[in-house]
Amino acid sequence: MSFNEIKLSEEVDPEYKETEKEVEEEAAEEIEIEHEDHTDLEVTFFLFVMLIAGGIMKELSSIIGIPYTSLLTVIGLLLGILAEAYPH
Repeated sequence: MSFNEIKLSEEVDPEYKETEKEVEEEAAEEIEIEHEDHTDLEVTFFLFVMLIAGGIMKELSSIIGIPYTSLLTVIGLLLGILAEAYPH
């Protein structure tokens, strides 16, 4: 479509530009909503899993006798190694 055709279409239908703009905004909102829903679920799941893991490590540290922070450091290192070995 040339510049003159675009200009003519705007002169014929002054709402043409607004309609196209609305369609683009709706598409952007849909993409954002889909992404937000997925991200919120992952964050919530991660928080619950880490809270449970922290509680288990706290109990385990009192049974084994290893300090809690040292145990968390070792678990963090192991999770980091696993994340590097198996990305997604």
